[in-house]
Amino acid sequence: MRDYLVLEGRDSEVLGFCGYSTPGDATKARMDGPIIAFSERGQGLGQRMWHELADLMRSRRVSSVSVLLEEDNKIAQRFLDRLGFVRNSTQLIVTCDRPFEGRAEPAPGIAIRRITGREPFDKNAYLAAHSKLFERRSESFLDLLIALPDYNIFVAERGDEIVGFLELEVDESTAIIESFGVSPNHRRKGCGSSLLRVALDYAWKQDGVKLVRQIWKTEEPEFLRVYTALGFKQKTALHSMEKAIG
Repeated sequence: MRDYLVLEGRDSEVLGFCGYSTPGDATKARMDGPIIAFSERGQGLGQRMWHELADLMRSRRVSSVSVLLEEDNKIAQRFLDRLGFVRNSTQLIVTCDRPFEGRAEPAPGIAIRRITGREPFDKNAYLAAHSKLFERRSESFLDLLIALPDYNIFVAERGDEIVGFLELEVDESTAIIESFGVSPNHRRKGCGSSLLRVALDYAWKQDGVKLVRQIWKTEEPEFLRVYTALGFKQKTALHSMEKAIG
């Protein structure tokens, strides 16, 4: 469900808007805005639109609302602070625009391969490893990912055990790291770096790729260091702020 409020001037020109959507769970909403024209700011219109939108969401039985904003947007952050929003998570956006030229040592005892569908692959073991770090998937969804021509799954294995994975989607000129994880007992041993290096080597060999991007939902510094050591730079951080309205 989506609902929007529009602020109009005397001549019906749009001076601002504020809206929300409820993807999946109808009791939790994601807010867009409020956005007010520069000429109309400082008059309390943003707060007015927020209160009207909150009343609308309550009438739709929405109990909480969140908003995603860039770290540099201090004005919006102060506005949300005054309304009682609190930060509950951060997503880091890192990008790489050239192949890594340094030396990356492989993790000892770890074998890394790209799943192609033409060789044995324990889907249940992969789903179990993935579900320990992310939301649980079905086997049919995994089959769909494997069948997509531009979606690539890399696994790190120690013997018969899957200890890490990385999923990479090539979308025209951008290669997007969709999912990347290492089991806790194999972290800080070079497994993550080896996985990322193999995936990057593959990405840069694809025709037209000019950028590799990842949005990482964590603030743990060791994960960021894995990226920066291989040439990534942090572009920005996205903060999710939430408020109960029920």
